Amino acid sequence: MEITSEIDKPHKRAIAKILMNFVVFHLGRDEALRPRWDFLRRYVRNGEGEIKARLSNRPFWTGQETDQLRFRDDSISVRIENLNGNIVGAIQFYNHPIYEMILVENDALSPDQEIGRRYTPGELPLQGEKRPV
Repeated sequence: MEITSEIDKPHKRAIAKILMNFVVFHLGRDEALRPRWDFLRRYVRNGEGEIKARLSNRPFWTGQETDQLRFRDDSISVRIENLNGNIVGAIQFYNHPIYEMILVENDALSPDQEIGRRYTPGELPLQGEKRPV
């Protein structure tokens, strides 16, 4: 069986909101209110602009997963990192394809701000490693 669907703007805004909340929770309100996050806030609130996004089937935790060996499909993984000169957010629901979005173009987080977490029901979040670039 094959199921196809379209990832439309409301869907992308919902994913962007999850990533924005992740930024606020882990990097703090002061960081999230900095001007570099203005585009993301406007996109989430009002649907202004278009966010660059893609789906990926690569391993989410490349230091710990391979194409053939993945973590169990019982968790949601979220990551904020510097990638190719941009701040990128990624989220994977239960080992389905990864949503990757450029949250801030032409900017970078400090290395200690790049974070990843794996959320499994009934367990404390696990901190993940940044993937090698």
